[in-house]
Amino acid sequence: MGRLLAPGGGVVEHFDRFVLPSITEVEYRLGDRSHICTVSALTPITDTRTRLTAVISFRLPLPSVVVSPVLGPLARAIFKQDARVLERQARNVAVFGGESFASSEVDALGPQIMRLLRNAERGDRAELAEPHEHRFFMSV
Repeated sequence: MGRLLAPGGGVVEHFDRFVLPSITEVEYRLGDRSHICTVSALTPITDTRTRLTAVISFRLPLPSVVVSPVLGPLARAIFKQDARVLERQARNVAVFGGESFASSEVDALGPQIMRLLRNAERGDRAELAEPHEHRFFMSV
């Protein structure tokens, strides 16, 4: 995504957000001229199936007729990749009889999302004094 926004280089700002109970937002920005935002809603269908509904909006220096044929398939490929990871994860949870997740430094959202979900299960929906922010830099 960074190369699409900044083919000649530059600093791309990337934000991930999770909103209870099941909304995700992924946003990329390069200055005022380039901006891509994806909002996804995850709706449980059964214990093992979830429906994903997503909307992608963008503002780029290129015309939308040029960008849409590239951005649509790219977004679908990313969602399919995510679905494969989640299928493997669900299979492992079933094989091992429960969840036992671990995360690394680059998992900026996982531990925070798990905390929000656990708190919501207990009925604790109190707002945080300050939102969690995790910053790291990557080369594209």
